[in-house]
Amino acid sequence: MRLQQDGDLEVSLGEIITVEIEATDTAFLAHAGAIQQGQWTSVTNPSPSKEVRQFTATSAFSKNFVFAIGFDFSLGPDGKIPATASYSVQLTSNMPGPPLRPRTIRPTSILPSTRVFTFEVAP
Repeated sequence: MRLQQDGDLEVSLGEIITVEIEATDTAFLAHAGAIQQGQWTSVTNPSPSKEVRQFTATSAFSKNFVFAIGFDFSLGPDGKIPATASYSVQLTSNMPGPPLRPRTIRPTSILPSTRVFTFEVAP
């Protein structure tokens, strides 16, 4: 997997992509939607604050596909979202290439917030 100049992530057929979502100082209230033209092959919850999803880019996927993750945040004891609340999203691949930097999602004034991940299957 590699990050293209336009921001899309380029993957190859047969490549396995792992998406790790971890909540800090909030209940895990993230929801990953379906993959356009594809399917998640596994979803596990190694802890109450972490979810790990995987998919394999196959010929069933279209050349361009997306998935989105919605993020919401729980209130702290004072009735406000803690300033330290965040989600970390890390995408990794079983193929060689430079690692992508983790994405940190913080609360916004409009909740829930959504992050869209766009992909292109390499020719």
